Amino acid sequence: YPIHLQLLQLDLQLSDNEALAQDAEVAMELFPNVPEPYLYRGIALSQLEKYAEAVEPLIAGRDLVIENAPLTAQFWSSLAEAYNGTKEFAKSDQAYDKALALLPEDANTLNNYAYYLSLRGESLEKAERMSKRSNELAPNQPSYQDTYAWVLFRLARYDQARTWMEKAIAASPVPDGTLLEHYGDILFELKDIDGALANWRAAKARGGASDAI
Repeated sequence: YPIHLQLLQLDLQLSDNEALAQDAEVAMELFPNVPEPYLYRGIALSQLEKYAEAVEPLIAGRDLVIENAPLTAQFWSSLAEAYNGTKEFAKSDQAYDKALALLPEDANTLNNYAYYLSLRGESLEKAERMSKRSNELAPNQPSYQDTYAWVLFRLARYDQARTWMEKAIAASPVPDGTLLEHYGDILFELKDIDGALANWRAAKARGGASDAI
């Protein structure tokens, strides 16, 4: 099993999600009572945008965990990601809440939950608190700074949103299309139309922006 676990960890580090899904399935068959391979398969399937398929191994693996709060929290957080992908938002929020009940200071869970709420425009004050905390726990993370900026944007706190988005861009060696698109949206609301257009064009050229670009 330790050798199989090392293989799964290497697949994850290499972002080889096809291999991770396949290797995790083999490990599940060989070691059916060990929860970690189920987690890796669920993560891989979510990364491959096969969200509905990800739910089954994540539930099965979660139910195998015995007295391990961090691992259980990982399962709940991964389930939340999968449910968000299937647009079962109530289930996603419940799973995130369960993950945070076990690990309330997990920066990644706080960030992801806040970001999905901001995209839906729901519970924005809660999203603001979670995103702010994730940046306190893990400062200078561009993705976390981007989330906080976007939450502030959805709250119409545009000046603060600009400050945080500029931090995210400054901390990114090569800002991706999402960051640039968000920055353009913020500048547009601040009446900087030329700046908004420049960043939208850059976002489109860079790739990774939304279909609405």
